[in-house]
Amino acid sequence: MFKSKLTLLAVFLSIGICFADESESAASHVASLHEGEKPISENEPVVEIEAISENEISPVNDNKSFSEQIRAENTILEIHNLDDFIEFQRLHFIERNSFAGKEIHLKTDLVIEAGREPAYNISRGIFRGVFEGNGHRIRGLGQMPLFNVIRNAEIRNLNIYDSYFIQTTIALRSRNSTLDNVNVSANVIGRSVGGLVFSASRSTIKNSSFDGNITALRNSSFSTGGLFSSAEQSTILNNSVSGIISAHARAIRRGGIGMATFSKVSDNEVNSEIIEQLPPVIGLEFGVAAGLGDYGVNTRGFNVFGGPTINRHFALAFGFGVHRVVSARTNGIFYGDLSEEIISEIFDSLRTQKRFDEDIRFNKTERLVPIYVRPILYIGRGLFVPIIDADIGIAVARSSKTERYPSFYFSPAVGFETLNVGFSFGYRMWTAEYEVFTLRPNGDEFRIGNEKRLNNSVFFRFSHSF
Repeated sequence: MFKSKLTLLAVFLSIGICFADESESAASHVASLHEGEKPISENEPVVEIEAISENEISPVNDNKSFSEQIRAENTILEIHNLDDFIEFQRLHFIERNSFAGKEIHLKTDLVIEAGREPAYNISRGIFRGVFEGNGHRIRGLGQMPLFNVIRNAEIRNLNIYDSYFIQTTIALRSRNSTLDNVNVSANVIGRSVGGLVFSASRSTIKNSSFDGNITALRNSSFSTGGLFSSAEQSTILNNSVSGIISAHARAIRRGGIGMATFSKVSDNEVNSEIIEQLPPVIGLEFGVAAGLGDYGVNTRGFNVFGGPTINRHFALAFGFGVHRVVSARTNGIFYGDLSEEIISEIFDSLRTQKRFDEDIRFNKTERLVPIYVRPILYIGRGLFVPIIDADIGIAVARSSKTERYPSFYFSPAVGFETLNVGFSFGYRMWTAEYEVFTLRPNGDEFRIGNEKRLNNSVFFRFSHSF
């Protein structure tokens, strides 16, 4: 009993000591405040601190759909599922939402299910934001690229695989934009193809890759490449291309990267199998020729030609044409289609001028049908390809009296070709037949006979290859 009382007494004493220590500590703290700090006066303003919203600290959109995030005017928009992605594509392509000042964050891998492809209107949509892939993958995209046009945009850390596209995969046009760590494994077809973007201007493509089959169709000699079709004033660094590139022999640039002008291109690797297509040359051309000299004949007409392409520099075509004489120059005088009335007027004029004992030649040729072989030399490759060719053969000429006679035909030309369209200037020689008359002092007409002279002319022609 005595021990219990002693124990109880000890407990009360310890409690009292603790209260005394806390009171002393509080008192010393208050004293220090009075000694070292100035008390707040009634007139001193009090600054209120605004509470930071949850979205300003870190966007938490786990339970919000993409549409709800748009309505909430979030700066960072997250894609958590296929529905969010389809809504994002709809807003970009159909509603023309540029997402300027926004960041789109892909938060999961996506598989595009059959029948749930996004709705596209490829003629619309300029993306001006940031698309952050976070290293995730999108599988099953088809036909149209991820964006139409990207401008002042950034696409990064994105992977696309097991997909197929027409013409390109990420964007048709890139302007002042950056692709960083964008990797695509897909098949792409088109008249001309760019593996990541079709055309780039003042853009940067770095640390990215394309792996797949690229097939350019329709005999196009416009550029095709594993990264882009064409780029200007851009920076292309540390990228890789692999797979198969099949395109026109004159369309493959920089070993398979693409055609770059005024750009910095370095540290890129191409491991693609290059298949140079050598499609036949098939074309149609129209042109006009202006006669040279006193006996030159002006013509207009068309040629049809076709033949094999030997390599990217040389082709051999065979062709024929139909040319109509539209005016004839005789002794410096222009005449159209000759008739008895025109000849009579000419001699009346000569009698008035008293031009006697002077041979007068009238053109008799109305039609010219050349049959020729045309070797074609392509110098270099690019958007504008210089070409040199020459038509060598014979021509069947028909006179005004339905008489036919053979003629030598030679027509060299120089020009250029772009997008399968050619423009050429050249020189043409063929034999024209003339009917020769003279005027006697007594005013009688005297027919000497027919005469063949070499006709010289220069021409311009426009051609299109199919």
